[in-house]
Amino acid sequence: MAILYDVSGNKNPNTNGKDIGKINVEELASVTGCMIPELADTMCITQILADTGYSPMTLDECNQAVQEGKLGIKACYLNKDYWTGAVKACGGVQNMPTKDQLAQLANYLYNTDSVSSSGITYEGLDTEKASQFISASPASNYFYVWSVQESSDGNACRRNFYSTKTYLQCLGRHSSGSLAVCVSN
Repeated sequence: MAILYDVSGNKNPNTNGKDIGKINVEELASVTGCMIPELADTMCITQILADTGYSPMTLDECNQAVQEGKLGIKACYLNKDYWTGAVKACGGVQNMPTKDQLAQLANYLYNTDSVSSSGITYEGLDTEKASQFISASPASNYFYVWSVQESSDGNACRRNFYSTKTYLQCLGRHSSGSLAVCVSN
C-alpha cells in the first residue's frame, strides 16, 4: 500500500518525481518512529529501554515529580523505584503502555488474538518478532514490560513474556529487570 500525493494540486507539470510522489506504508512507519509498524494503528512503540538504560527514582525525586505534576505519577512509596524511573525515561505516564496495549503487543508477539488485558495465555512466543525486546532484556529468553497501571500500595503492573506463556502481574515498583517501553498514541 502506498500514499500518492501531488504537491501542486491540479497545476502542471503533474510529473512523477517533480510534483507527484508516493510514500510506502513501511516508510511512513519509519518516519513516525514506530518500532513495530504492524502495531502502529493502535500503539506506536518509540523506544525500548532495559533497566540499565534508565535509573530508578529516589523517593525525593519521585515526591518532587508528584508535587510538580510533570510525569503524572500519583504517589511515591520507595527509595529505589524502577517503575517511576521507567515513567521518567518515557517522559510521563501518558507515554507508558496500558494493559490493553500490552495485550495487543502480546497478541502480536505470540501470533494469536487470545490474549486479554489481564488473563494468562499459554502460547508460543515468536522469538523473531520478540528479538528486539529479548535483546534489551537482561534475561536471554524472556522479558517483562512495565505498564502505566500504578496502584496505591507501592505496586505497579507489568506484562511478563515467557517462551510459552504471557500474563499480567502487579508487583513492587522496586523490582528491577523490567523494560521501559515508551509509546505514543
